[in-house]
Amino acid sequence: KQPSWPKPKKATPCQGRELGPSLVPLQACPLGPSSGRCAMTLLRRATQQAFAMRRAVGARAASTAVVSASSETMSQKAWRWLDITGFLTKWHSRRAWILDLDPPSRAASVMMTEYERKLLLWLTWMNFFFMPISLWYWYGQFTHL
Repeated sequence: KQPSWPKPKKATPCQGRELGPSLVPLQACPLGPSSGRCAMTLLRRATQQAFAMRRAVGARAASTAVVSASSETMSQKAWRWLDITGFLTKWHSRRAWILDLDPPSRAASVMMTEYERKLLLWLTWMNFFFMPISLWYWYGQFTHL
């Protein structure tokens, strides 16, 4: 025996007041509820926007800013040697900074703004800078006991 649940109703794509994928009521199609042209126009526009976004993201998906050692200028060589810790690279590149994180932090980094990321890098280096000063003050107080 077949189950007796109701069959789904056939809805036209341009029928007004039905819910779209974002649960927002769709507007009525200006061409009429039985017109399939409205759905095709929306589909075409969504496809064009998706391809435009893919093209924009694909253009910067890989960096080709690699310089061979023979054609490297003195300025580039100096900056490369100053960046032995990778701090300058991580300061200027969010991708390099994310790749240096452990997996749970990578997942959480999507919620971090650029300001917070650079603030974290700045505070880390300020902590390294003030550590010897803090130890010096601590040692001075410790020797007065």
